[in-house]
Amino acid sequence: PFAGVISNFTYLPQASSNTTDTLIAYSNQSFAISINENTTNEIYQWYKDGVAMQEENNSQVSFITPSKTNEGIYRCEINSTVITDLTLYSKFFYLKVVNVLNEQDSLSLLSVLQDLKIKE
Repeated sequence: PFAGVISNFTYLPQASSNTTDTLIAYSNQSFAISINENTTNEIYQWYKDGVAMQEENNSQVSFITPSKTNEGIYRCEINSTVITDLTLYSKFFYLKVVNVLNEQDSLSLLSVLQDLKIKE
């Protein structure tokens, strides 16, 4: 909002965030990685393992049913439509997906294990 009003402006570069947060998603629950949305003047682009993700241009990337194919390193690039030379980057997010057995699979596995124990 003040970009065109300020005549003498000094920009201090953004600190580089080389830290990585590890996030755990469960295969039976939806999950999202999100960053704070500060204004309506921001353009978002999410990356997975360094490759731009098509259609992922919001302040969050969502997974309806996370799977092992979703595991990886995520980062968001944020560009301003007001200060066009300004690009910000989120920290890195490592997404780990834990597969959860559904109830029927769990009961079947338990039955097999009980049968094996009885036969010993």
